[in-house]
Amino acid sequence: MGCLVRFCQYFTPYHISEFIAEITVEDFQKEPIIINEPACGSGVNLIAAVNVMKKRGINYQQNAYFVAQDLDLLVTKMCFIQLSLMGCPGVIIIGSSLIGNTEGMERWYPPFYFICGR
Repeated sequence: MGCLVRFCQYFTPYHISEFIAEITVEDFQKEPIIINEPACGSGVNLIAAVNVMKKRGINYQQNAYFVAQDLDLLVTKMCFIQLSLMGCPGVIIIGSSLIGNTEGMERWYPPFYFICGR
């Protein structure tokens, strides 16, 4: 792991993300849940959560909504592509999650945002 020059980024290895998802993802089929990643990077934590949900038989396309946010345009593009290919409904926001107010920030919506009628 190394530090990228522009934002000093450290990307989480998948096996760590999978472990975190294993201990935090619960069976929430009774009500939808919002999964928020305020420093999404390429979306590895969201991908791990999706894989754990699939393994547990949870329909993440109907029972989850993914919110990803990051400062770096390049990594948010990676996250957008991965969430789109996995069929995740949600939004990707480009901007600082420390500001608190996302009004006026650029937003991208994966295709399943529109397919699932959110």
